[in-house]
Amino acid sequence: MRIPPTAEHQAPTPVTTRGSTPDTAVTTELTEPAATGLYRDRDGDLWQKTDRGWRLRSQHGVAVDDASYWAWLDGHVRDYAPFVPLGAE
Repeated sequence: MRIPPTAEHQAPTPVTTRGSTPDTAVTTELTEPAATGLYRDRDGDLWQKTDRGWRLRSQHGVAVDDASYWAWLDGHVRDYAPFVPLGAE
């Protein structure tokens, strides 16, 4: 069984929109983002990455318990990619 590489070993994959160039497009990440910050996932949910892990901040526009860190029992945060840094919107 092949074990996928961790996010630390994967470079972000840029995605551009039709008619844009890499210089003008917003870069999204198809893997788990390495940098801390706020991100919007493919479903529009808001995530915050901290040094301690991931927090789900808003799901379907509804605030969630932001004191809890996401405990991964199955899957990975990268399953919700692509991610757009909120500062880039």
